Amino acid sequence: MTFQEQKKVETFAAFIISQRHSDKDYLVSNDVPINELIEVVSDSGSFNWLNNDEENIYSLNDGENVQWAI
Repeated sequence: MTFQEQKKVETFAAFIISQRHSDKDYLVSNDVPINELIEVVSDSGSFNWLNNDEENIYSLNDGENVQWAI
């Protein structure tokens, strides 16, 4: 078995194992409802840094006006 084939088998096995613990019955592709995707993303905390006031280092007065070529 090649390394790429082994990785595909491992990925598929991980998918099967994860499905044993899932009460949802849909495909992994585009069948996941958008509200469930939003819930997963919002619960993950991945975007919590956007709420950090210390990260807001730019203001409307920063930068220069864009000069568009005519």
